[in-house]
Amino acid sequence: MQDGSDGYRIMSEGKTGAQTSGKLQSQNYATASEYCARQGKVVETLSTDSEQSRPLGGFPEANLRFRCVDRTQ
Repeated sequence: MQDGSDGYRIMSEGKTGAQTSGKLQSQNYATASEYCARQGKVVETLSTDSEQSRPLGGFPEANLRFRCVDRTQ
């Protein structure tokens, strides 16, 4: 999802309390890396946020704000 003029945001929510926010964040980075690689660029992290599962149905969440930048040599 576009977030600003050159930034993007990926938001993930676990489907069970057994998933971890760390695993969701790892999947977010993989998705972002694939997206940037298609443009010949790499991920630059702007911010991250996550929450672990909570009692009574609060599933884990992970958010990643990033932009795609040129590879440096």
